[in-house]
Amino acid sequence: MKVFPFLIANSINKAFVYKEDIGKQLYNKLHQHNEIQLSLIYRGEGTLVVNDVEVPFGEGDIIAIGQHVPHCFLNRVQSDKQAHVISLFLSKEVFEKQLLALEELHPFLSLFEAFDSGVKWVEKHKELESLFLRMRIESTLERFLSGLRLLQILVQGRYKILSSYNIRRKLPTYESKRMQQVVEYTLEYYSRQISLEEIADIANMAPNSFCRYFKNRTDKTYFQYLTEVRIENVCRLLREEKDANIAEICLRSGFNNISNFNRKFKSIKNCTPRSYKQQNITRKLMQTV
Repeated sequence: MKVFPFLIANSINKAFVYKEDIGKQLYNKLHQHNEIQLSLIYRGEGTLVVNDVEVPFGEGDIIAIGQHVPHCFLNRVQSDKQAHVISLFLSKEVFEKQLLALEELHPFLSLFEAFDSGVKWVEKHKELESLFLRMRIESTLERFLSGLRLLQILVQGRYKILSSYNIRRKLPTYESKRMQQVVEYTLEYYSRQISLEEIADIANMAPNSFCRYFKNRTDKTYFQYLTEVRIENVCRLLREEKDANIAEICLRSGFNNISNFNRKFKSIKNCTPRSYKQQNITRKLMQTV
Protein backbone atom coordinates (compact mmCIF):
# COMPACT_ATOMS: atom_id res chain seq x y z
CA MET A 1 0.00 0.00 0.00
CA LYS A 2 1.70 3.15 -1.19
CA VAL A 3 1.92 6.15 1.16
CA PHE A 4 1.43 9.35 -0.83
CA PRO A 5 3.17 12.61 0.07
CA PHE A 6 0.67 15.42 0.63
CA LEU A 7 1.61 19.10 0.32
CA ILE A 8 -0.15 21.63 2.53
CA ALA A 9 -0.30 24.97 0.69
CA ASN A 10 0.93 28.21 2.32
CA SER A 11 2.43 26.46 5.36
CA ILE A 12 5.90 28.07 5.22
CA ASN A 13 6.58 30.45 8.14
CA LYS A 14 3.09 29.96 9.56
CA ALA A 15 2.29 28.30 12.88
CA PHE A 16 -1.24 27.32 11.74
CA VAL A 17 -2.85 26.70 8.34
CA TYR A 18 -6.65 26.36 8.23
CA LYS A 19 -8.35 23.91 5.87
CA GLU A 20 -11.86 22.51 5.39
CA ASP A 21 -12.73 19.31 3.53
CA ILE A 22 -16.34 18.73 2.50
CA GLY A 23 -17.56 15.91 0.30
CA LYS A 24 -19.00 12.43 0.12
CA GLN A 25 -15.46 11.06 -0.10
CA LEU A 26 -12.51 12.51 1.80
CA TYR A 27 -8.88 11.99 0.78
CA ASN A 28 -8.93 8.23 1.29
CA LYS A 29 -5.39 7.31 0.21
CA LEU A 30 -2.79 6.53 2.86
CA HIS A 31 -0.73 9.72 2.97
CA GLN A 32 1.61 11.80 5.10
CA HIS A 33 2.68 15.43 5.30
CA ASN A 34 5.27 17.59 6.96
CA GLU A 35 2.76 19.28 9.27
CA ILE A 36 0.95 18.10 12.40
CA GLN A 37 -2.79 17.81 11.73
CA LEU A 38 -5.48 18.75 14.26
CA SER A 39 -8.95 17.87 12.96
CA LEU A 40 -12.54 18.30 14.08
CA ILE A 41 -14.98 15.82 12.56
CA TYR A 42 -17.82 18.29 12.14
CA ARG A 43 -19.99 15.93 10.07
CA GLY A 44 -19.59 12.29 9.10
CA GLU A 45 -18.32 9.00 10.47
CA GLY A 46 -16.04 6.21 9.37
CA THR A 47 -12.64 4.68 10.02
CA LEU A 48 -9.32 6.41 10.58
CA VAL A 49 -6.15 4.50 9.67
CA VAL A 50 -3.06 5.62 11.62
CA ASN A 51 0.22 3.73 11.23
CA ASP A 52 -0.72 0.15 12.14
CA VAL A 53 -4.26 0.59 13.53
CA GLU A 54 -7.81 1.40 12.48
CA VAL A 55 -10.10 3.38 14.80
CA PRO A 56 -13.64 4.69 14.34
CA PHE A 57 -14.37 8.40 14.09
CA GLY A 58 -17.66 10.28 14.37
CA GLU A 59 -19.16 13.74 14.67
CA GLY A 60 -17.54 15.92 17.32
CA ASP A 61 -14.31 13.91 17.52
CA ILE A 62 -11.01 15.78 17.80
CA ILE A 63 -8.06 13.91 16.30
CA ALA A 64 -4.36 14.76 16.00
CA ILE A 65 -1.91 13.20 13.54
CA GLY A 66 1.85 13.75 13.82
CA GLN A 67 4.38 14.90 11.25
CA HIS A 68 5.08 12.26 8.55
CA VAL A 69 2.65 9.76 10.14
CA PRO A 70 0.85 7.65 7.48
CA HIS A 71 -2.93 8.01 7.80
CA CYS A 72 -6.21 8.28 5.92
CA PHE A 73 -9.89 8.97 6.70
CA LEU A 74 -12.25 6.36 5.27
CA ASN A 75 -15.60 8.03 5.77
CA ARG A 76 -18.76 5.97 5.48
CA VAL A 77 -20.56 7.36 2.43
CA GLN A 78 -24.24 8.13 2.98
CA SER A 79 -26.33 9.12 -0.03
CA ASP A 80 -27.90 12.16 1.60
CA LYS A 81 -24.93 13.44 3.62
CA GLN A 82 -21.46 14.85 3.06
CA ALA A 83 -18.53 14.55 5.41
CA HIS A 84 -17.14 17.81 6.79
CA VAL A 85 -13.71 17.89 8.45
CA ILE A 86 -12.11 21.11 9.72
CA SER A 87 -8.35 20.94 10.19
CA LEU A 88 -5.50 23.03 11.50
CA PHE A 89 -2.06 22.14 10.16
CA LEU A 90 0.77 23.05 12.54
CA SER A 91 4.35 23.57 11.45
CA LYS A 92 6.41 21.43 13.82
CA GLU A 93 9.54 23.32 12.81
CA VAL A 94 8.00 26.68 13.74
CA PHE A 95 6.83 25.34 17.10
CA GLU A 96 10.03 23.48 18.01
CA LYS A 97 12.47 26.17 16.92
CA GLN A 98 10.58 29.32 17.82
CA LEU A 99 7.65 28.68 20.18
CA LEU A 100 8.19 25.64 22.38
CA ALA A 101 11.42 27.16 23.63
CA LEU A 102 9.26 29.74 25.42
CA GLU A 103 8.64 28.79 29.04
CA GLU A 104 4.95 29.74 28.72
CA LEU A 105 4.45 27.00 26.10
CA HIS A 106 6.31 24.19 27.88
CA PRO A 107 2.98 22.54 28.88
CA PHE A 108 2.53 21.69 25.17
CA LEU A 109 5.72 19.58 24.99
CA SER A 110 4.13 16.31 26.14
CA LEU A 111 1.24 16.83 23.73
CA PHE A 112 3.57 17.27 20.76
CA GLU A 113 5.39 14.06 21.70
CA ALA A 114 2.07 12.18 21.74
CA PHE A 115 1.13 13.40 18.25
CA ASP A 116 3.64 11.02 16.65
CA SER A 117 1.42 8.05 17.55
CA GLY A 118 -1.89 9.71 16.71
CA VAL A 119 -4.23 11.06 19.39
CA LYS A 120 -7.99 11.09 19.87
CA TRP A 121 -9.62 13.07 22.68
CA VAL A 122 -12.03 11.22 24.92
CA GLU A 123 -14.52 14.02 25.57
CA LYS A 124 -16.26 16.22 23.02
CA HIS A 125 -15.96 19.92 23.75
CA LYS A 126 -18.25 22.71 22.55
CA GLU A 127 -15.65 25.45 22.98
CA LEU A 128 -13.23 23.56 20.75
CA GLU A 129 -15.89 23.21 18.07
CA SER A 130 -16.59 26.96 18.29
CA LEU A 131 -12.87 27.74 17.97
CA PHE A 132 -12.54 25.61 14.83
CA LEU A 133 -15.61 27.21 13.23
CA ARG A 134 -14.57 30.75 14.13
CA MET A 135 -11.13 30.39 12.57
CA ARG A 136 -12.56 30.42 9.03
CA ILE A 137 -13.25 34.17 9.33
CA GLU A 138 -10.34 35.20 11.57
CA SER A 139 -7.25 37.15 10.60
CA THR A 140 -3.85 35.48 10.72
CA LEU A 141 -3.14 36.93 14.19
CA GLU A 142 -6.58 36.02 15.54
CA ARG A 143 -6.19 32.49 14.19
CA PHE A 144 -2.79 32.18 15.87
CA LEU A 145 -4.27 33.18 19.24
CA SER A 146 -7.24 30.83 18.75
CA GLY A 147 -4.82 28.04 17.86
CA LEU A 148 -2.91 28.53 21.12
CA ARG A 149 -6.20 28.54 23.04
CA LEU A 150 -7.19 25.32 21.28
CA LEU A 151 -3.90 23.67 22.29
CA GLN A 152 -4.37 24.90 25.86
CA ILE A 153 -7.76 23.18 26.08
CA LEU A 154 -6.48 20.01 24.42
CA VAL A 155 -3.47 19.60 26.71
CA GLN A 156 -5.80 19.74 29.71
CA GLY A 157 -8.22 17.19 28.24
CA ARG A 158 -8.17 13.39 28.37
CA TYR A 159 -6.90 11.70 25.24
CA LYS A 160 -5.86 8.26 24.11
CA ILE A 161 -2.91 7.21 22.00
CA LEU A 162 -4.10 5.56 18.79
CA SER A 163 -1.03 3.66 17.61
CA SER A 164 1.41 1.67 19.71
CA TYR A 165 3.89 1.73 16.86
CA ASN A 166 5.82 4.91 16.15
CA ILE A 167 7.03 4.80 12.57
CA ARG A 168 8.85 8.09 13.02
CA ARG A 169 11.69 6.97 15.25
CA LYS A 170 14.84 8.80 14.26
CA LEU A 171 16.32 6.39 11.75
CA PRO A 172 18.71 6.96 8.86
CA THR A 173 16.85 7.59 5.59
CA TYR A 174 17.45 4.09 4.24
CA GLU A 175 16.10 2.53 7.47
CA SER A 176 12.99 4.74 7.44
CA LYS A 177 12.28 3.59 3.89
CA ARG A 178 12.83 -0.05 4.84
CA MET A 179 10.42 0.13 7.78
CA GLN A 180 7.92 2.03 5.65
CA GLN A 181 7.96 -0.77 3.08
CA VAL A 182 7.32 -3.36 5.81
CA VAL A 183 4.35 -1.40 7.17
CA GLU A 184 2.84 -0.76 3.72
CA TYR A 185 3.16 -4.43 2.75
CA THR A 186 1.60 -5.58 6.02
CA LEU A 187 -1.37 -3.20 5.74
CA GLU A 188 -2.06 -4.43 2.22
CA TYR A 189 -1.64 -8.20 2.71
CA TYR A 190 -2.50 -8.85 6.40
CA SER A 191 -5.62 -10.82 5.40
CA ARG A 192 -3.56 -13.67 4.02
CA GLN A 193 -0.69 -15.66 5.50
CA ILE A 194 2.64 -13.80 5.53
CA SER A 195 5.75 -15.86 6.17
CA LEU A 196 8.89 -14.62 7.91
CA GLU A 197 10.89 -15.22 4.74
CA GLU A 198 8.39 -13.17 2.72
CA ILE A 199 8.41 -10.10 4.95
CA ALA A 200 12.18 -10.32 5.45
CA ASP A 201 12.56 -10.26 1.68
CA ILE A 202 10.46 -7.06 1.54
CA ALA A 203 12.98 -5.51 3.96
CA ASN A 204 15.84 -6.97 1.88
CA MET A 205 17.21 -8.79 4.93
CA ALA A 206 17.88 -12.34 6.09
CA PRO A 207 15.04 -13.66 8.33
CA ASN A 208 17.10 -13.71 11.56
CA SER A 209 18.47 -10.24 10.91
CA PHE A 210 14.97 -8.93 10.16
CA CYS A 211 13.62 -10.34 13.45
CA ARG A 212 16.29 -8.50 15.45
CA TYR A 213 15.85 -5.35 13.37
CA PHE A 214 12.08 -5.19 13.84
CA LYS A 215 12.18 -6.01 17.57
CA ASN A 216 14.88 -3.41 18.27
CA ARG A 217 12.86 -0.66 16.59
CA THR A 218 9.32 -1.46 17.68
CA ASP A 219 9.73 -3.35 21.00
CA LYS A 220 7.63 -6.18 19.60
CA THR A 221 8.06 -9.06 17.17
CA TYR A 222 6.82 -8.72 13.62
CA PHE A 223 4.12 -11.33 14.20
CA GLN A 224 2.88 -9.50 17.31
CA TYR A 225 2.53 -6.42 15.12
CA LEU A 226 0.79 -8.43 12.37
CA THR A 227 -1.65 -9.85 14.93
CA GLU A 228 -2.49 -6.34 16.19
CA VAL A 229 -3.17 -5.15 12.63
CA ARG A 230 -5.49 -8.13 12.07
CA ILE A 231 -7.32 -7.60 15.38
CA GLU A 232 -7.93 -3.94 14.51
CA ASN A 233 -9.48 -5.05 11.22
CA VAL A 234 -11.67 -7.55 13.08
CA CYS A 235 -12.87 -4.75 15.37
CA ARG A 236 -13.70 -2.55 12.38
CA LEU A 237 -15.72 -5.33 10.75
CA LEU A 238 -17.52 -6.12 14.01
CA ARG A 239 -18.52 -2.46 14.25
CA GLU A 240 -19.57 -2.11 10.63
CA GLU A 241 -21.16 -5.50 9.87
CA LYS A 242 -23.51 -6.24 12.73
CA ASP A 243 -24.96 -9.36 11.06
CA ALA A 244 -21.61 -10.85 10.05
CA ASN A 245 -20.49 -14.13 11.57
CA ILE A 246 -17.51 -13.78 13.94
CA ALA A 247 -15.82 -16.91 12.57
CA GLU A 248 -16.16 -15.55 9.03
CA ILE A 249 -14.65 -12.20 10.07
CA CYS A 250 -11.82 -14.09 11.75
CA LEU A 251 -10.96 -15.88 8.50
CA ARG A 252 -11.29 -12.71 6.41
CA SER A 253 -8.79 -10.96 8.68
CA GLY A 254 -6.04 -13.51 8.28
CA PHE A 255 -6.66 -15.90 11.19
CA ASN A 256 -7.03 -19.58 10.33
CA ASN A 257 -7.62 -20.92 13.84
CA ILE A 258 -10.69 -19.79 15.79
CA SER A 259 -9.46 -20.75 19.26
CA ASN A 260 -6.11 -19.01 18.70
CA PHE A 261 -7.97 -15.97 17.35
CA ASN A 262 -10.14 -15.80 20.48
CA ARG A 263 -7.09 -15.96 22.74
CA LYS A 264 -5.28 -13.25 20.80
CA PHE A 265 -8.35 -11.00 20.70
CA LYS A 266 -8.91 -11.25 24.45
CA SER A 267 -5.25 -10.62 25.27
CA ILE A 268 -5.26 -7.40 23.20
CA LYS A 269 -8.81 -6.09 23.80
CA ASN A 270 -9.46 -7.54 27.29
CA CYS A 271 -12.78 -8.98 26.14
CA THR A 272 -14.07 -11.65 23.79
CA PRO A 273 -15.03 -10.84 20.17
CA ARG A 274 -18.66 -11.58 21.02
CA SER A 275 -18.72 -9.20 23.98
CA TYR A 276 -16.93 -6.54 21.91
CA LYS A 277 -19.61 -6.85 19.25
CA GLN A 278 -22.41 -6.69 21.82
CA GLN A 279 -20.89 -3.65 23.55
CA ASN A 280 -20.74 -1.84 20.22
CA ILE A 281 -24.37 -2.70 19.41
CA THR A 282 -25.44 -1.48 22.84
CA ARG A 283 -23.43 1.74 22.45
CA LYS A 284 -25.08 2.48 19.10
CA LEU A 285 -28.53 1.86 20.54
CA MET A 286 -27.84 4.27 23.41
CA GLN A 287 -26.67 6.92 20.93
CA THR A 288 -29.99 6.74 19.08
CA VAL A 289 -32.10 7.13 22.21
